[in-house]
Amino acid sequence: MARTSRLKKVHRQDFAGCLRDFFNPAAWRRLHQAGAAFEKKRSRWTLQPLLTVGLVMALSNARTRREQFEDGRELYEALHPRRRRCGDSVEGFLMALEQLPLAVLFALRIELQIYILRNRIDPSRVGRWRAFGLDGTKQNLPLTDGNLEYYGSATKKPPRPQRILAVAFGLATRTVWDWQAGKARDSERDLVLQVSRRLPDGALVVADAGMVGYEWVRAVRESRKHLLIRVGANCRLLSDQEWDVEWRDGKVWLWPKSKRNEAPLVLRLIQVKGLGRKRKGKRAGIWLLTDVMDPKELTLREARELYKMRWPANEVGFRVWKHVLQGEKAFSRTPEQAEREGTLSLLGMMLIQAQVEVAQKKQHAVRQHASVAKGAAAWRKAARHYAANRSTREFQKEMSEATVDTYQRKKPKVKRHWAERKDHSFATRPVVLKITEGVKIDGLQKLEVAGG
Repeated sequence: MARTSRLKKVHRQDFAGCLRDFFNPAAWRRLHQAGAAFEKKRSRWTLQPLLTVGLVMALSNARTRREQFEDGRELYEALHPRRRRCGDSVEGFLMALEQLPLAVLFALRIELQIYILRNRIDPSRVGRWRAFGLDGTKQNLPLTDGNLEYYGSATKKPPRPQRILAVAFGLATRTVWDWQAGKARDSERDLVLQVSRRLPDGALVVADAGMVGYEWVRAVRESRKHLLIRVGANCRLLSDQEWDVEWRDGKVWLWPKSKRNEAPLVLRLIQVKGLGRKRKGKRAGIWLLTDVMDPKELTLREARELYKMRWPANEVGFRVWKHVLQGEKAFSRTPEQAEREGTLSLLGMMLIQAQVEVAQKKQHAVRQHASVAKGAAAWRKAARHYAANRSTREFQKEMSEATVDTYQRKKPKVKRHWAERKDHSFATRPVVLKITEGVKIDGLQKLEVAGG
């Protein structure tokens, strides 16, 4: 008699159970340790109500801060009915939030990373690579004297205070993983470098044109990371091969004249066809620079697919954060509040993506990319039901179904003019110069001294 196959056990957790799965006692213990100095002699807005209300406000679709605060306060009191009530004024909450150390919010980001990995989900694993897409974006702030003085402006008149953010997305699941914030005129390249240093050793940094530079590439390699970056005409490279339109893959040197007293950086230039801007009905192709020299470790097909995954992770991810979670413009009128509001907003997006991925795994559903819009809607619905003492038994199942649409577009998008958006400049092919014999001998000597 044939043995019957066992059905996989399907976990059914309600809204509170899913939250406790993430905010477990060990996580709260580590968060309390990070905010120990903050909680001293504080009776009302302690760490637990402050973080809970802050995350609910980040995920709320209410139009005013007061309405968002009421949503958060009601949920916290429903989750913890036996504890002392939190404050009942949004002004008191914002005052306490200003005093909250950013280190506590960064510790919360680490807890979210632990939660994802604990459930055996690796957002960055694409084949044999742990790949992260890194890019920058800007967030507008209210025009106040405090914001303008602290952040400065990178816009034409009238001046507008802005924060700049460099964000790392795991390319496998398009999940927010890490970020670094700066002021309007801070270097995006430096912020991306700070984020890349915190990524796991051996990770592949996938970035768009504009990041390449001698010091930047060297810093990424010294941090034990690999890189795959698009390059254009602003990049000048040296090669002992003759430049040819049929160039597909070859070794080049990144060695500007200002760095000739140091060793050249030996890299690999790859031409990828079928991607990039359309010209006469065909894709012109793009050029990628990597420090993975062995074509067997990073094949042309792998390079193409990894870079192709960057757009839906980074660019679409920024659009979702700005328009679905209202991150395009902050409410905060002071720099202290703006930093915490922006961080909580990204933490909220990371929480939704993580809960959708974990729900898919526990429900044994087909793994698909998380839809932040659907996930946030299911999360808000469950929060309202739980606060009203209604059943949220199907919460995890609803979260597992919050996935992106898989339809195929049959017609091209309608091109629209956006008044505040800059015209996009497309990167052309890099400048590859034939290396002279004298420069080549000098470079090889410096490489030998440097051990390269």
